[in-house]
Amino acid sequence: MRKIYILLLLLAAIGATAVVWLNTNDKSTQPIACTMEAKLCPDGSAVGRSGPNCEFAECPAVVPAPVPVATAGDITLGIGQKGNVGDLNITVNSIVQDSRCPVGVQCIWAGEVKVNVTFLSKLKTEAKVLSSIDKPYSFDGYRISITAVTRGEYRVTFHVTLDSKTTVGNTGVITGLVTLSPICPVERMPPEPQCAPKPYQTKIEVFSSGSSKLVKSTQTGSDGRFTLALPFGDYTIQAGTGTIHPSCSPVAVSLKASTTLVDISCDTGIR
Repeated sequence: MRKIYILLLLLAAIGATAVVWLNTNDKSTQPIACTMEAKLCPDGSAVGRSGPNCEFAECPAVVPAPVPVATAGDITLGIGQKGNVGDLNITVNSIVQDSRCPVGVQCIWAGEVKVNVTFLSKLKTEAKVLSSIDKPYSFDGYRISITAVTRGEYRVTFHVTLDSKTTVGNTGVITGLVTLSPICPVERMPPEPQCAPKPYQTKIEVFSSGSSKLVKSTQTGSDGRFTLALPFGDYTIQAGTGTIHPSCSPVAVSLKASTTLVDISCDTGIR
């Protein structure tokens, strides 16, 4: 009996020693130092490695950017309808006059159609009687003209373009490009093509210079470009969504000519 008791004690001691040895050599309980690599996410932000397996953290959920609205083109509206091209909103209020030649009749003068419309932008609004024979009318950086009017249930087609020339209202156009850099942790000379700055699709806000008053906002396209029609003056342009990375410094712009070009570079935080 005594021999059995001693044998049991010996087995228990051997088991305890094995447990201690296994715990001491269990690498999963040891702290792991991850490398300082960073991965560029689709939204332009960067994430590092973490966790026991040094895997990259998950990228933020990508919210699809709004499809940029065309800043020029044709739009057809009936009476009481409204539509927009870019930041310009057009409402057809009524047909004021239709002196066109009747169908099937030869006339010396073709006549005209006068349409009461309301133009609305983020800066101002204006009611206007527009004629089908008028030259393009300038409003807040746009030029609007009537190209066709159907008879019966009246439908008016407007042609809208950006006003690239200096207008009577002292309005100009700011065109810009927003890019992200650096793209690679290590930049070499000469730069590698895959590490070149990439276009950044993001929000653009324009403020009056020296104040927090928002004047106009828009969205860059997938090519990182944007276009804004604004009255002449001094502005501050802020790109990005306000996150730590990418970070975009505000850019001061003095709009005094018909067209002003702006380049905005945003920092990805990759080092």
